[in-house]
Amino acid sequence: AARMANQLAGGDLATRVPETGAGEIRTLERSFNQMGASLERSRDELDRVLEEQAALRRVATLIAHGEPPAAVFAAVVEEAAGVLDVDGVRMLRREADGSATVLANTGIEKLRIPVGERMSTEGNNAITEVFRTGRIAWAETFSGPEGSFGAFANKLGIRLAGAAPIIVEGQVWGVMGIVSLRPRQPEEIGPRLAQFTDLVATAI
Repeated sequence: AARMANQLAGGDLATRVPETGAGEIRTLERSFNQMGASLERSRDELDRVLEEQAALRRVATLIAHGEPPAAVFAAVVEEAAGVLDVDGVRMLRREADGSATVLANTGIEKLRIPVGERMSTEGNNAITEVFRTGRIAWAETFSGPEGSFGAFANKLGIRLAGAAPIIVEGQVWGVMGIVSLRPRQPEEIGPRLAQFTDLVATAI
């Protein structure tokens, strides 16, 4: 146990003690392992926060330097994809007829939609819900006519899609959307995605 404690103090947070003792010794071993696991989780969470803050700073620097909107939008989706660990991120502008135009996107090639393409938001998808409510929305099932985001997601087997509003002067100007081919928990993505949309709104 003392040897393991030294390894833990030296930074090897994956160290664990075999729980083979009896009575109080086994209790000590279990407590030691719980402490190691807690420290490891705390380190991983700190690493995640630092990575996220660095990404946000890089985007904020572009905005502060007055970079063209297209460059800012492209940087935002790239940074968000890395931080959120999703398969695709796209930024969309809301149009007067309820459709949406793609301004930037990144991720797996088959999930990308060409910049400048305008698509329908009819049917079941997260983007339509954001346009309706002005709040973050999620979808795990999709539908819609040909040429819509819902049909696109359904065809590619997307397991989760989310969208967060970009609010400009009190109105939903557009959205940042994420897609995942793997099951994910929305609560681990939503608040972090919103930080990026706040920066985009500032830039606009």
